[in-house]
Amino acid sequence: MRNVLRPSTWKRLAFAVILAGVALIVPASPGEAGPVSPNCAFNQMKIRSYYRDAARTQPDCQDVISPQACRTYFCDPTPYYTDYCSTGYCDL
Repeated sequence: MRNVLRPSTWKRLAFAVILAGVALIVPASPGEAGPVSPNCAFNQMKIRSYYRDAARTQPDCQDVISPQACRTYFCDPTPYYTDYCSTGYCDL
């Protein structure tokens, strides 16, 4: 006995798979349009660089995101940012 799907069922299945793939790629909001935050090593700080433009060519400001004891609030957040790890020391 063969189990054959109708063409309309195949179309619906393909549409559902494509829609699920797009949902994983497209960010939910512009504020989260930056790359996925890196996991920094225990001796590194996570730095967030804010930019004025979507192409991320005009840096605006930088804040320390982690560790919590080193966190800074110097910047006015923009929807365009990049996170990276940095070896450094903070004033506790």
